[in-house]
Amino acid sequence: MDTKDPATSPQEDPLERIGEALGHAFRDRALLAEAFVHPSWAHEHPGAASNQRLEFLGDAVVGLCLARALFERFPDADEGALTRLRAALASGESLGRRAASLGFGAALRLGRGQLREGGAENLHNLADAMEAVLGAVLLDGGFDAAEAVFRRLFDPDVAALGAVPAGGESPKSALQIEAARRFREAPAYRILSRRGPDSATVFEAEAAVAGLSATGEGRSKQAAETAAAAALLAKLA
Repeated sequence: MDTKDPATSPQEDPLERIGEALGHAFRDRALLAEAFVHPSWAHEHPGAASNQRLEFLGDAVVGLCLARALFERFPDADEGALTRLRAALASGESLGRRAASLGFGAALRLGRGQLREGGAENLHNLADAMEAVLGAVLLDGGFDAAEAVFRRLFDPDVAALGAVPAGGESPKSALQIEAARRFREAPAYRILSRRGPDSATVFEAEAAVAGLSATGEGRSKQAAETAAAAALLAKLA
């Protein structure tokens, strides 16, 4: 990867593709270009602005938009559950993977050291660029435009989440959060068997996500699913 400014490169301009994916037509295209200036590149080009100030704005955009989306998606969830979900979906890994899927790496302007170290694939760099892009949209088009872009990119992640127990930190809730963060999927449960008399029934359940599964047992279907979720969480640890 070279260090040419992607905003002025005549061939295969990655900013054009990214702008189309965002669904926002920038009035000030320089803002979009600035969102991809890594501090290492700015350090090697005196006078150039890095994306850190835009990243600061974008971090607030992510937090507010995600809080609102989760608030609407889970009307019965308590503050603790919503906070944990927001932390998982706003993590550097989650933002970085979405940025990678949109081709952000090709647009990053990186210093020589970052280039040698594969900085275009670094999830931290990509997550910073994602936040900076949302900050750029905020400045260019206002909050409604920034929220529209956020929804376009992240509504599938929110929609993939299953019901969140109001109490928060059960193994099933924790597995939901981890599955959304890693795989953008909701775990699935099924009862495999029921044995014993009514007075001492034992259920066996399976929890599965992204091709991985684990089983657990309990005196009720809910208890069996909870045990299976805990077992699958242990596998993912």
